This record gives sequence, structure tokens and C-alpha cells, in this order.
Amino acid sequence: MRNTLLIIIITILHGCAEKDPLPTLDDMLQGVWVRYSPDVNTNLDFHAGACDVCAMKVYPPKCWDYAYTTDGDVLTMIDLVSLKKAVYVVTFPTDSTAVLSEIGGGDYHITRIQ
Repeated sequence: MRNTLLIIIITILHGCAEKDPLPTLDDMLQGVWVRYSPDVNTNLDFHAGACDVCAMKVYPPKCWDYAYTTDGDVLTMIDLVSLKKAVYVVTFPTDSTAVLSEIGGGDYHITRIQ
């Protein structure tokens, strides 16, 4: 009886243990991603609220600077030159792939490379 009671208490205490919070969208985006396409591969480097975007199959590479924010599964990106804003709903089919579904636009499939 004492052993059973001890097992129940340990099980309850273990279930109440503090768990790590789930990663945020910002946490999951950090790093370098690539969008592959037949004509141009585009690298996206997400870091500290900034995203450096470079088209890599053109010479010289063409790059843009963005600021971004996240809210739940929504990513908002603002081009720092034109101030054009784009809003995406982001899903992660796997740990190393993401789909950016632009609100009012198309889907962009990206793959983590770093």
C-alpha cells in the first residue's frame, strides 16, 4: 500500500513539473532559409527582427532589407526601402521546411539551410 501511494505521489508531482514553453514563430524562423525556384534561389536570413533577402542566381546578387514582426502564426514583413508591407500565415510541415502563405497572394515554400 505504501509503495502504491508513493508511486501515485511521484506520478502527480512529475506531471506538475514546469515544462518548457513552446517555441514562438520568431524562434522557429531564426536562421537562414532558401526558396528554391528554377530561375532564382532566394536566401532569407531571419535575425533579431530583421530579414536579409538575397536572390542568388543573378549576378550581381540582388538583395533587400526587411524588418519583421510575428504574432502567433502571422509574419509581417516591411521592405525598409519601399515600406511595402506583406503579411503571411506561416506553417511548418517539418522542422526544416516552412510555408509562407501571403494573405491575398501565393504560397512560398522555404527550406532551412542554417
